Amino acid sequence: MSNQIKIQNIQINKSEWKTIGVKVRLSELPNLNRQLDRLGYTTLGDLVKDLIAGKITRLTDDQQINIMKTNLQANGQITGLSGKPYDFYKQIDIEDFLNYLKSKYHERTAKCYLSYFERYAHVFFGLNHDIELLN
Repeated sequence: MSNQIKIQNIQINKSEWKTIGVKVRLSELPNLNRQLDRLGYTTLGDLVKDLIAGKITRLTDDQQINIMKTNLQANGQITGLSGKPYDFYKQIDIEDFLNYLKSKYHERTAKCYLSYFERYAHVFFGLNHDIELLN
């Protein structure tokens, strides 16, 4: 009788399980597996266990915004986005940006991309941003 509970003259065995089925389109299975992996689960059963245990909660919009602000500040991105509109390009360290580009591309290509950036910033955010673009 140790594995059973008596509720209003009905005996329920604690070790009984109920299988719950979920219909998923065959084309959506890769997406489901990718989302499970992204959340750190290997099976749908693991996800359900954490859901039942209350480990998974829905975030409110305010909570999501606070998390985003924290992540942006931790990565130093808030300072790049703060200030007046069209100021962000002034806060970019050109040498650091060039080193970043060199780590991704050939040195010559990196210098071209840096040149494109500088011309873009000058044309669109320079003192006279109303100049004719097709000179």
